[in-house]
Amino acid sequence: MTSAALTPSTPWSSSAVTESATTTENILDVTARGYIDVAALGKVFATDHKTTLSASYPKELAIDRDNTTKYISSSLTLSQPWWMVELKTVYDIKLIYILPYVDCGLFCLDAIHLKFYTGDSLVKDGNFASYINVAYYWGVYTSDQGYLIASVYTKARYVAIVLNGEIGFDVLALAEVMVFVEPIS
Repeated sequence: MTSAALTPSTPWSSSAVTESATTTENILDVTARGYIDVAALGKVFATDHKTTLSASYPKELAIDRDNTTKYISSSLTLSQPWWMVELKTVYDIKLIYILPYVDCGLFCLDAIHLKFYTGDSLVKDGNFASYINVAYYWGVYTSDQGYLIASVYTKARYVAIVLNGEIGFDVLALAEVMVFVEPIS
């Protein structure tokens, strides 16, 4: 499977090209299709570093169903901060919604390069070579764009989001992450 570019404001497509959604109407449409969000039930892992900034915005805030809270990861040396949720079992994943948090002043970049990965084994060191790169977003992102939506159609137990930075002081900031799956019959 090749990864697909996430481009805001493009129509739904079966080829995994995605759109951005600024209202809850799109999320209601997904749930009307019978998909359920399982991310909030999962266990969260993230870049292992200790800073005052990351302690104030813990990794669990990315799945708390409150898009006014946020997870922020920062490092003075790490160029690829990451965040991951374990879904407890292998699911037939249909969509991944993320709401980046960009209004964090000087520390957040307006242009981001995010990669979305899925896999079946736990990775705690940020090396996602055994995972499938299912989607990416590279470009300018502003808060009025809303959720980035990846149509992934894959089976996996883990979903990871990596900021592919290059400057050595990169900030991965997530207001919300949702993973929609088909209900188990």
